[in-house]
Amino acid sequence: MKINKIFLGMGVAMTALFTACDVDNEGTIYNAQGQGLSMPASALGSVEVPSSNPIFNVAIQRGTNKGTFTGSMKTLEAKVDGEAITDYDNYFKVGDFTFAEGSYATEFPVNVEKLDVGKSLYLKLAYTDTLNLSPSYHSGMNVVTMTISKAYAWTDLGTGHYYSPDWWEEDFDVAIQKAEGFNIYKIISLFQEGYDIQFEITPANVVIVPKQASWVHSSYGTVSLEGYADENFVAGNYDPATKTATLTLRHTVSAGSFGAYTDTLVMP
Repeated sequence: MKINKIFLGMGVAMTALFTACDVDNEGTIYNAQGQGLSMPASALGSVEVPSSNPIFNVAIQRGTNKGTFTGSMKTLEAKVDGEAITDYDNYFKVGDFTFAEGSYATEFPVNVEKLDVGKSLYLKLAYTDTLNLSPSYHSGMNVVTMTISKAYAWTDLGTGHYYSPDWWEEDFDVAIQKAEGFNIYKIISLFQEGYDIQFEITPANVVIVPKQASWVHSSYGTVSLEGYADENFVAGNYDPATKTATLTLRHTVSAGSFGAYTDTLVMP
């Protein structure tokens, strides 16, 4: 009986000891979690934002809804078209996040206003505050990756008329679209279906046509055109009174150039 009492006493003592350890561990885990921050999804894939509002909001969550909490993100990796960059401010800006009282979820903004249209930005972001991570951070839920590109939002402007007496030796109606909030336009399928030609009319009424694919030659492959009246892809001028743009364009293939020709576009 005495031996049983000894074992019983040891059992009570060990139980008390383990209970005390569990409480301590629970307190440690709880304090380490803090807000219990985590990402609903660790890989967001490819997203596209309009140039008129180039901000992508990333959802985040926490394990409590008590109190307000503000935090920030850090950039672990950034690439533009596959090339690593370090001058982040020239391409994007990541904003802070704030949880409101009673809220389990919020968002932080990624602003890509300075990213050129057509470029692809890869980002790998993480919480700066590791003391407030959820235990799920062990599985990578404190990190989020995404690939962001910026695109114009196009609206139909109407039908214009294109004159190409020397290069295409034709004139024909063309559909014109305009980028919302910008002096950027495009001619839909100018020389071949599926090849839209983009151009800009500056406030000084200078027409700029960046180098771009315009159609496919059966022998030489893709034919590119570009503004060739002056440097920086200047093609000519625009007359607002007659709604007429003069376009001096050079046409090239990988093997060389077909030369430069002057066309005329009458806007809608």
